Amino acid sequence: MRAVPPFLVDRLPIDWWRPGNLHRVAGLEVHFCTEDHVRSIEVNGRVIALGRQLFPYGLWDDQDDE
Repeated sequence: MRAVPPFLVDRLPIDWWRPGNLHRVAGLEVHFCTEDHVRSIEVNGRVIALGRQLFPYGLWDDQDDE
């Protein structure tokens, strides 16, 4: 059983999936990544949630690094 339903993962802000998004939350490593070409959320390296919509790869390719 997944901790977050797929429809909710697909509705979370896409910016959470920007490159370099590994976070420490309450002592856990939280990473917003992709699994099988859809958005996923990992906690301590384990997938806890999967979306259903295809991930828009290349979304941030045209933006300059600040």
